[in-house]
Amino acid sequence: MKSPLLILVCITLAMSCGRAKPAGFWTNFHKDLLIKNTSDHGPWGGHSTWVWESNTTTFTDAAVINFATKNGWTITDSLTLSADTISSTDLPVLKGDAYCVDLLKSTVIPTLEPGDCTIIIFKTGWLAVEPGNARETLANGFAVLNAAGTRLKIYHQWGE
Repeated sequence: MKSPLLILVCITLAMSCGRAKPAGFWTNFHKDLLIKNTSDHGPWGGHSTWVWESNTTTFTDAAVINFATKNGWTITDSLTLSADTISSTDLPVLKGDAYCVDLLKSTVIPTLEPGDCTIIIFKTGWLAVEPGNARETLANGFAVLNAAGTRLKIYHQWGE
C-alpha cells in the first residue's frame, strides 16, 4: 500500500504542472507583437517581464484588464503618471498594501520611459514575500501602457 504522503505529493505536482511558469499565459497575448520575454525563477521565487510593441495604437487598458481577468488576475488599482516628473517618493496613495507599493517603486518606476503612462496593478494569485518574511502581497502584477497605446510591459514578481 502506498504512503498517503507520497500520494499527496504526486497529486500536488500533477495539479501544479499547468502553472509551472507563473503568469505564463501572457505569452499568448498578441504573440506577433511580443518583443521581449524574460524570466528568472528559482525554488523560492522569481520574476518575469514581457514587452510588446506596435506601430499603431494596439494596447488599451480594457484589453489588458480583460485578458488578465480571464486568466485569474484581479485588478486592484491603476494610476496615470508621467515618467518625466515622477519619482518613487511622489506616488499617489494606492489601494495596494505597503509591500505592493514597494514592489512598484523598486521594480516598475525605475524602468519607466519618458512620457505619460498608465500602470495597472493586479492581484495574481501568487504570493510575493519580502526577504526575511516581514511582509507579503498578492498584488504583485503590474501592467504599464504608454499613452500612445503602442507599448505594453507586464511585470510579475512572486515568492521571496
